[in-house]
Amino acid sequence: MVVLEQPRRDSGGLEREALIKEARRRQRRRRGSIALAFALVAGGVAAAASGGGNAGRTIRRPVTRPASGGAGRFLARVLAPAIRVPAGVAGLAVGDGAVWVAGFGTVSRLDPSTARIIATHRAPGTGPDSQVAVGEGGVWVTGGFSRHSTVYRIDPTTNRVLARIHLEAFGLTVGGGRVWVTVIPEAGPGELVQIDPRTNRVVGRALKVGPGPNTLLYGDHAVWVEDTSPSSVLRVDPANGHVATLIGLQSNGFSGGSIGFGFGSVWAASGDSLTRFDPNTLRAIATMAIPRPAEIAFGIGEVWVLARPRSSSPTLFYPVKGTARLWTANPRTNKIVGDAVPLNTLEPIALAAGNRVMWIGDYAAGSVTRVRVVK
Repeated sequence: MVVLEQPRRDSGGLEREALIKEARRRQRRRRGSIALAFALVAGGVAAAASGGGNAGRTIRRPVTRPASGGAGRFLARVLAPAIRVPAGVAGLAVGDGAVWVAGFGTVSRLDPSTARIIATHRAPGTGPDSQVAVGEGGVWVTGGFSRHSTVYRIDPTTNRVLARIHLEAFGLTVGGGRVWVTVIPEAGPGELVQIDPRTNRVVGRALKVGPGPNTLLYGDHAVWVEDTSPSSVLRVDPANGHVATLIGLQSNGFSGGSIGFGFGSVWAASGDSLTRFDPNTLRAIATMAIPRPAEIAFGIGEVWVLARPRSSSPTLFYPVKGTARLWTANPRTNKIVGDAVPLNTLEPIALAAGNRVMWIGDYAAGSVTRVRVVK
């Protein structure tokens, strides 16, 4: 059984030259119209302000229940608890006993058992392009595309900001004793930069990784980079700095694709499919049909894929509410499990796995959806 719990809405640069504009184009389209999203977040603030007394409560509402999966593994019902996420949702991660949400100028810590915020940190500069990762002794948050962007390090034990590293960083991952971020300089291609968590300083030389570095992940002793210009996957060897283009991704219109590393494989969501690759041979192991895949996560022994909503326009991203989906794939059989779970979210952009719970961030509504999985 899958239980959907959707909290209510939150209470609460300058453009580069042509190269960087092109590098950002797909990411901007993927997250929709920034102006529209800000308007929706503002609307959520006003709505929450008028009914703030319900924050943190669980409100059950009747909803349509999707049919059970082909294997009969999942049923679904929707619960709608009210929860405040200050200044919207740009990215999220699970780790150190909490769910961490990067918002507009804040980083929030949610208690996964109650779905309530237990700490909020000021993080000036964070916004629509921010990402968050947990590991190497801290919670790390990037500011995204801004002249005054900062990489923040938060101590998950004390809930204090331990360090502020001034980098215009976007992509983010942790692993191999380092924190890895991508930077798009004023001129030239994007760069992969490493931070030593022992000193909170940039170390080593920056590695050129293409004009549009986006998603980062660490796995199989390598850093994997999703490049949006063109859509491809790069593998970086941290030992010698060698960068190789490995996998070409098919654009699905509003998203160049997304990657993940789990169950010993590289997974790529692009076009209308999820493909599993052997990280050593770089050959495709299996391909599963999934329309509009956008984000990948691993948890509860399964592969989870967040599919973006349909757009009412073929050229601009105008999401149709209620058309986003959460898919599940079995890494042992390389097959889709059951039916997709319908999501009542307008612009889901982030997916993270917890203890029998999947967390989904909705950028437009400034909300978080909790999907509890019971087998």
